[in-house]
Amino acid sequence: MARGTLFLSVAIAALGAPLAAQAQTADAGVGVEEVVVTAQKRAEKLQDVPISVAAFSGETLEAAGVQDIRDLRRITPSLYLATSSNTSNTRIMMRGIGTSGNTAVEPSVATFVDGVYVPRIGSLLAGLNDISSVEVLRGPQGTLFGRNASMGAVQIRTTAPGDELGGEVSATYGQYGVKRLSVMGDLPITDTLKTRVSILGYEGDGYGRNDLTGKRMGRNDGFSARAAIQWDITPDVTWTLRGDYQNLSGDGYNTITVVSSTVTPTTLAAWQTRLDPDGAGPLTGLLPYTSDTYSRHVRQSTEGDLKDYQTGVASDLTWDMAGGYQLKLISGYRDWKNIQYQASNGNIPLELQRRTTFADSQNHSEELQLLSPDTLLNGRLNFVAGLFYYEEAYDIGQNIDLTNEYCEVFIRNTSTAARLTQCRANTKVGASYYVFTQDTESVAAYAQANFKPTEQLTVTGGIRYSEDDKTAKYRGITRNPAAAQAAEVTDMALKEDKVTYRIAGNYKPNDDVMVFASFSTGFKSGGFDSAPGTTAAVGAAARSFNAETVENWELGVKSELFERRLVANATLFRSDINDLQFRSFDGLQFRTRNNGKARQQGVEWELTTRPLPALQVGLAGTYLDSEYLDFRGAPGLPGLGGAQDLSGQRLPYSPKWQGTLSGQYTGELSNGWSWFARADLAFSSKVNLASSGDNNPDALQKGYQQLSARIAIRGPEQRWEAAVFGQNLTDETFCTGIFNQPNNAAFGLNNAVTGATALRCTLNDPRQIGVELKAKF
Repeated sequence: MARGTLFLSVAIAALGAPLAAQAQTADAGVGVEEVVVTAQKRAEKLQDVPISVAAFSGETLEAAGVQDIRDLRRITPSLYLATSSNTSNTRIMMRGIGTSGNTAVEPSVATFVDGVYVPRIGSLLAGLNDISSVEVLRGPQGTLFGRNASMGAVQIRTTAPGDELGGEVSATYGQYGVKRLSVMGDLPITDTLKTRVSILGYEGDGYGRNDLTGKRMGRNDGFSARAAIQWDITPDVTWTLRGDYQNLSGDGYNTITVVSSTVTPTTLAAWQTRLDPDGAGPLTGLLPYTSDTYSRHVRQSTEGDLKDYQTGVASDLTWDMAGGYQLKLISGYRDWKNIQYQASNGNIPLELQRRTTFADSQNHSEELQLLSPDTLLNGRLNFVAGLFYYEEAYDIGQNIDLTNEYCEVFIRNTSTAARLTQCRANTKVGASYYVFTQDTESVAAYAQANFKPTEQLTVTGGIRYSEDDKTAKYRGITRNPAAAQAAEVTDMALKEDKVTYRIAGNYKPNDDVMVFASFSTGFKSGGFDSAPGTTAAVGAAARSFNAETVENWELGVKSELFERRLVANATLFRSDINDLQFRSFDGLQFRTRNNGKARQQGVEWELTTRPLPALQVGLAGTYLDSEYLDFRGAPGLPGLGGAQDLSGQRLPYSPKWQGTLSGQYTGELSNGWSWFARADLAFSSKVNLASSGDNNPDALQKGYQQLSARIAIRGPEQRWEAAVFGQNLTDETFCTGIFNQPNNAAFGLNNAVTGATALRCTLNDPRQIGVELKAKF
C-alpha cells in the first residue's frame, strides 16, 4: 500500500483533536449538514457509524444528475455499474469485485429497496424516481445484510408519505430526444393515514447511429409508478406499505464498437473473406467499422426489441414496544421479467442469428428485527437481532433462430462441407433453445451488539448464520447441429451453510473525532453455471462452483473539524477473497468459475467542506492495490488457448485511482428568489476491462474524466425552478466494458503468435445537455 495514503489517514486521526479545539470560535449553523443512515439497521449519524459509507440525499442525487442506478458510479468511488450487450447483462462491483447479472450467479454487492432485498441488478434499470436517499456500504456486510453482501451493499429509500397535501411536477427535455415527465404528490387522508403517489415517464432516441440502417440505436422508453400508504395504527404501531410497477422498452442495444488497435490488415482480410456472401463471385464481405474505437457510428445489424417489466411490494410493520424496544417486520415480493430480441448478437453487418433471451424472477422475503434501546446497562449496551427468510424462483434462457446467411455465408466460409449440409438440412427457426431454472431458499439468523466499556470506547460484535438450499435444472435442445449448442438435461442441487461475523472497536478522543478498526467476513453462496455447452453436455460437476468468501480488515477515522465546516473521513482496507466467482471465456462460451484467491486493498476517503454557508465542496476517492494471490489455470489468451498463471497480476475492473470532486453554491436574489449551481468531476485511472478473465493486455482502457453541471433559478420558497444541466460536458469517450468479438476464431481474428484477438468496446454515454422545469404545489 502506498505510504502517502497511509500517512494521510494517520495524519487526519492525529490532527483531529487539536483542529477541533481550534474551531471553537467558528460561527454556529454554517457547518456541513449532518447525515443520518441506517447502515447498522438503526437510524444513526453517519459520523458515528464505524463503516465506510457514502450517503446521498434525494436532493443531492437530483443535483448531480443521477437518474439511473448506473449513474451512481459517477459520484461513488469504489462502486462500478455498467451494462454490456443486453440489459440483463449489467455488472455491479465494489472495490473491483463483482459479477455480471445475466447468469444465475449471486451478486457480491447486495441491493435493497426500502429494506427489501432485490436479487437481480437488471431489475433496477427502469429509472430512479421519488428517491429520498441512497447509502453505499463498502466492504463485507455479511452480519446484518446477508450472504450476498460479501463486498458491500446499496440501500435505496423511496420518499415516505408527507403530513401535508402537496406535490411536485417536473419536465425535462434534452439532446438525443430525451424527455422526462414526473409527478408526485402527498395526500393525507387523516392524521394517522397518509398516502403518496409518484409517476415517471421517459424516452430517448439512443446515442448511437447505425449507418447500415440509417437509424439511431439505443432507444430507451420507460415508465415507473409508485404508491405508498403509511398508517399509524396506534401511537406505537406504524405500517408502511409500498407498491410499484415499472416497465422498460426500446431496442436494447448499446453502442458497441471494434477496438481499432486489435485488428490488423491481415486479420481484416481474413474477416472479410469469411463474410463474403458469394465466395469467388463479384461481391465482397462487408465489415463493421474498425478504424475508430470511440466513434458512435457503427455498421452492423442492430434490429432489436426489449420488454422489461416488474411489480413489487414492500411492507414495513414497526412496533415501538415498552422500554424503548422496537420490533420490525419487513416483507417484500418482486416479480421481474426481461425479454430481449436481437436480430444479431455478433455485431457485424451480416445478420447470421436472431436471438431472444429471457429472465424471469419471482422472489419473496421476510425479515423480523428486534432493536434494543440505547439505554441498556445505563447507556452502555444496545443490540439488533433478526431472522431472515428468502426464496426465489429464477428462470433464464435463450432461443436462437438461424438465417440463410448463417448457412450459406458463415458455415460455408468457415467450416466443412458436412456441416454445411447439416445446416441446410435442419430447421433454422428454433435451431437451439435452452432454459435454466433455479429455486433458492435461504434462512438466516443474526445479532450484533455495541458495548461501551468506557464513555469513549465502543466494542462491536456481530454474528450471522446462513443456510442455502438450491435446486436447478438445465435443459438444452438442439434442432440444428450447426447452431453449436449441445443437447443436455442436467439436474443440480446444493445445500450449504455459513457463519459470518464482525468484530470492531471505535474510540472517540473527543466529540469530533472517531477512530475505528474492524475485522469482518463475507459469504456469497455457490451455485451453477447456466450457459449452454457448445460441443458436449457440460454436466452437473462442471456446472457447479464454490461459494465465494471474504475476510476484510479496516482501520479508519471520521472527524468533524471547525464546527463541521470540514468533515474528513478515511478508511484503510484489505479484502482477501477466496474462490472468486468470475465469468471467463473458454473460447466459445462464457463460463462461471472460481478464479482462485485475490487481494484488494487500499484507502477510501471523503472530505467535505463548507467554508461559507452558501458553498459546499467535496472530494472523495479510492486508491486500490489489486492482486491475484493465486490464479493458476486462468484462461489463456484467445490466440493461444490453454491456460496461464495470472498470480501476481492485477484484477480486471480494478483501477488504481478513482475519485469525485464536487462543488455547489446557493446564491440569494431579491424578493425571495435564489440561484443554484453544482458541478461534479469524476475520474478514473487506466483499468483493464477484460471480461473474458484472461487479463488481455489489449483490453486496457486509458484514464478518463467526466464533468457534469447544473445551474438553476428558483422562485420564492423554491416553489418553482428552471434549470440547465449537462452530463459528460467534455464529451469524453471511453469503454465501460471490453470483450472478445463473437466467433473470433472462426472469423480468423486470433493471432497464434501473440495470443491477441479482435476486441469489442461498449461505449459510455456522450455529452448530454438539457433543460428542466419544476413546480411545487
